[in-house]
Amino acid sequence: MAGPSYPHAVLEKLKTWGQVAVRLGLHSEFVRALREIEERLSTDPEEWGDPQKDFRHLHLTVYHRYGPLLTVKYAVHIDGRPVFVLDVLLTPDTPLDYAAR
Repeated sequence: MAGPSYPHAVLEKLKTWGQVAVRLGLHSEFVRALREIEERLSTDPEEWGDPQKDFRHLHLTVYHRYGPLLTVKYAVHIDGRPVFVLDVLLTPDTPLDYAAR
């Protein structure tokens, strides 16, 4: 089964934030967050996030998932596949968020 699709800009942000996480000693937490995103979006995306908006004409639902380090905005097709990551944000008021500003 294919994993989620990420825009190039999101992948670039994640690389940059990964470097910041290493400097802060948060590398293992950051990697754990990335693995959780990949795993859950590959296995049960509709159960993992909070539904935000339905785009019926596109057969997509947009979800948000708020995690300890990262917040993910993603869309899931009505049949559960494919999954599109729309954006990843740093969870506000975390050490990683403060350091990346």
